[in-house]
Amino acid sequence: MSAAETFKVRRQMQFVFQDPAASLNPRITVGQIVSEPWAIHAVSCRKTNGGEGW
Repeated sequence: MSAAETFKVRRQMQFVFQDPAASLNPRITVGQIVSEPWAIHAVSCRKTNGGEGW
């Protein structure tokens, strides 16, 4: 990518600063947080299909 192309792309990007500790809900387990995207996108794993798990 040339310098001019890089400059154009960077003009369309931005940083999102986020405090990870503040973004997590202490009432939800890590397993629930990690599995949420798969549930939303209907991706299954062995554990949900009756297997041994990951």
